[in-house]
Amino acid sequence: ACLAAVLGGAALGGAAFGGSGGAVAAVGFEPMDGLRRAAERALRRRVAATQPDSDPAALRIEVGELDARLRLARCAGAPEAALPPGATLRHRTVVRVSCAGPRPWSVLLPATLEVDAEVLVLERALPRGAQPRETDVRVVRRRLPGLASGYLSPPVDLAAWRLRRPLDAGAALARDALEPAPVVRRGQTVTLVSRAGGIDVRASGEALADAAPGQRVRIRNLASLKIVDGLADESGTVRVSP
Repeated sequence: ACLAAVLGGAALGGAAFGGSGGAVAAVGFEPMDGLRRAAERALRRRVAATQPDSDPAALRIEVGELDARLRLARCAGAPEAALPPGATLRHRTVVRVSCAGPRPWSVLLPATLEVDAEVLVLERALPRGAQPRETDVRVVRRRLPGLASGYLSPPVDLAAWRLRRPLDAGAALARDALEPAPVVRRGQTVTLVSRAGGIDVRASGEALADAAPGQRVRIRNLASLKIVDGLADESGTVRVSP
């Protein structure tokens, strides 16, 4: 059974289930297909607002059915549809469709999102921690769960990423399966930069751990042998607070 939440308490009265009461018959019922269309429009608006460069024609939305026994009083105006607080544009999400008229109601409709997009697909299986190279991937147009922003698409700097978990041949490079590759390696000699009085002071140090851009890493100053803490930047330089 599809997810459906009906709110409004006593305001629903006989308008929720059943259908033989004279008062309910006089009011009429809200068409279920109209609720599904409202939910789809709300999702398309949300995608367009958050990803204005996306192709609307490539987006596939399937809104689930409500319980066939559900009877909602006809809304005096057009029902309103929006993602509830906390809901996100994932492969599976929900949309709240509601009526604020004299006989208020609210339902949650399940929906699935898919997109047709060009993505990078692995030519061979790679283990956790591997950094894909250009020879490891090819570009494929594929129907993907969720939105294209969840995957790597060309052009992209593969050297900036490594696998968070093993992936099989044929797998699309999803962002949640990747993490920034280290720019500093344990045992590597790096440049320490400390800014004091508007002047950059540089020194050489030995990295005591791996670090990706923006991560903190401990470095042994090769001149003083003192161990300091700093932030690795994209070039592999470690910036230390004075």
